[in-house]
Parts: sequence; structure tokens; C-alpha cells
Amino acid sequence: MKLFQVNDNLDYAEDEHVKKNTFIGKEPSGGPLPTFAENKGKLPCPIWEKHKSVVDCYYKAWELAFGNLRKAKKEAGFVSDFIDTAFNGYLFMWDSAFIVMFGKYGRRIFDFHKTLDNFYSHQHKDGYICREICEEQAGEQWTRDDPCSTGPNVLPWAEWEYYLLTGDRERIARVFDPLLAYHKWLQLNRSWPDGGYWSCGNACGMDNQPRQEDGYNPWSSHGFMTWIDSCAQMWASCWAEKRKPHGWNRKAQCLRSSSTKKCGTKRLRFTTTVAETGI
Repeated sequence: MKLFQVNDNLDYAEDEHVKKNTFIGKEPSGGPLPTFAENKGKLPCPIWEKHKSVVDCYYKAWELAFGNLRKAKKEAGFVSDFIDTAFNGYLFMWDSAFIVMFGKYGRRIFDFHKTLDNFYSHQHKDGYICREICEEQAGEQWTRDDPCSTGPNVLPWAEWEYYLLTGDRERIARVFDPLLAYHKWLQLNRSWPDGGYWSCGNACGMDNQPRQEDGYNPWSSHGFMTWIDSCAQMWASCWAEKRKPHGWNRKAQCLRSSSTKKCGTKRLRFTTTVAETGI
């Protein structure tokens, strides 16, 4: 199967922050993967009398999660063991960001959050990160110029939530440069001249909620609209970068000022992307 490769485009405007991305070229970690049966007692234990079925469902979710852990394959460019999206043999950006939100509560057994390392290790020289990367061999599902190729920009949110729980200053420092480079790529390649941002059904993660007018493909076309979720995510990205406790407030403040001007409250109020169907 034909896969697109990292840095395989003819030309790149290289981003200085990508050069500081320490995930690129990192050696995968060794060791066996943990199992649910051996570690169930180490998970947070819900106490809810007369709701056994709910508690059973809770543990079933963890069992499924542990059953989908995978070893990182160096030949695929993966650098950390991860939890699989369990769909088509590719790791998805949108799904992974949500999965690690609950996975962080099992971090004493397995650091689910390092799943995101594999996106940073696939970052292109100009800051672009594909939203869907192959787990078995080197390659990506999309070329960076495809409207479906990347997004949504929820990685900063996932990293910030992890930091709030763990206080892991070392990680928040390490992800700053790849996240900033990715933010700048989106700012350059996914925005309109007036500063609003666009996406499409596949790239925004909500491919089952069409919002474009008739005549535009709901999965692959931006419909010449400004997308409320993309604008909000870029603003949140600036907010998270600004609050990271490592002395980068000046750089992040510049991003936040730019984003506030382009996607401020007043503008967001008028750029909702509800189609005529009312969806």
C-alpha cells in the first residue's frame, strides 16, 4: 500500500522549533506490556453501592484498554509503547488525545500518555503532523496538502490536562517546541485571510456531523467556511502554551495576542458553522 513519508515533500520552510523536538529519532523503550489481570488491583477503585453493573463496566473499559496496548516499532518511526486506536492499524490524533484523558488515571501501571510521543516523532521539518500514522511500517495516511491530513489541534489540551494531574514539568517542557511548531503550521496553512480557521469532516474529528452547504463534500471540503471548533482549539492552544511554567510566556503571549485578534469572543460569536440543515 502506498504511504506518504515524513519529510517526503519537495520543499519545506523549516521551523526552528522542530529542530528542538527531542522525540524525533528517540529510541523505543523496552520491556513487556502490562496486563489487566495482573494490575487490576492497582487501578483506582470506584465505590458505589448498589451499582455493581456500573462498576463492572468501568473495569471492562480498563480491560479493553490494556488489551489494546502495543509495542512501539522502530521501523514505523514509533518511539513509545502506546494504546491502539483499534480501528484500522493506524494511530489517530483525535482519538488518542481523548483516550489518554482516562488513561492518565492508570499511569502508575502504564504511561498511556506517551502514546502522543509517536505523533511528535513524526513531525515534519515545517511543523506539520499527520493525524493518522501507520503502526506497522514507516508512513502516513495523508499528504500534508490534503484538507483531511491533520487536526484537530487538541494535543495541547491533552498535554495541559496531564500536567494539571501530574505536575510533570519535564514533559511540559519537552512538548513545548513540537506543539508550538505545529500551532504555527496550522496558523499558516489552515487559516483564512481574516484570521479565521477552517477544517473538514475528516480533519475535525466529527465526520458524522456534516455542516457544509449542499455541493461540498462533508468529509474533505472546508466549504469556504470558518469553523468554530478549529478557532476555539487554536485559541485554547495559545492559552495552554502561555500557562506552561517554563519561561516561554513571551513567545506564547505573541501567539495568544494573534489568536485573540483573529478568533476573539466577538468573532467566535459570529462564526458558528451550522449548516442550513440545522445540524
